[in-house]
Amino acid sequence: RVPISAENLLDAVELGVDLRHANFTGAIFSGESLGGIVGLDLTGANFTNADMRGVDLSHVIAPRARFFGADLSCLQRDGEPELCSQLDAADLEGSDLSSADLTGASFVGPDPELPEVACGDGPRPSVQLTDAVFGQTNLLRADLRGVDLSGSDLSGALLVETNMGQACLAAAHLPLTDLSRARFDGADLSGASLVNAVM
Repeated sequence: RVPISAENLLDAVELGVDLRHANFTGAIFSGESLGGIVGLDLTGANFTNADMRGVDLSHVIAPRARFFGADLSCLQRDGEPELCSQLDAADLEGSDLSSADLTGASFVGPDPELPEVACGDGPRPSVQLTDAVFGQTNLLRADLRGVDLSGSDLSGALLVETNMGQACLAAAHLPLTDLSRARFDGADLSGASLVNAVM
């Protein structure tokens, strides 16, 4: 397992290295902040089984990236407050987050300004997860308020105590999903499939 720092990626961007479709399988990014790297394009990158605990992916461009089995849960270091992963304003459209651990992850950042209408003709949510795949993903207590999950596949995902207030879940697939104590205040579930979901 290779540790990769934000500084490593910044150096690569400054040297003109094309990181689209890069293979970061099993890499260690825990606690790194990748969100502020101007020009970082991780489209189609492979983060399979990567250690991304407490990583900041805010504003990162990574559509169609693969996060299969990646650990994006909270990072706990001795004597320090828990650091949870941040994905606010990230572009992860069409990404595969199957079997990833996103326990406690936030997709909205502090004090989000949520749109009144998450779908249809309303303003687009800040986080794009349209058509993403979340099969068997752990989203326990994740904050998905106002996120665009339209058409996404959340089959079998663990969404216990997850906040999806004002999220766009139009035509999303949620069969066999555990939605125990999940919140959907103002969410758009039009055309969503909830067959055998636990509510």
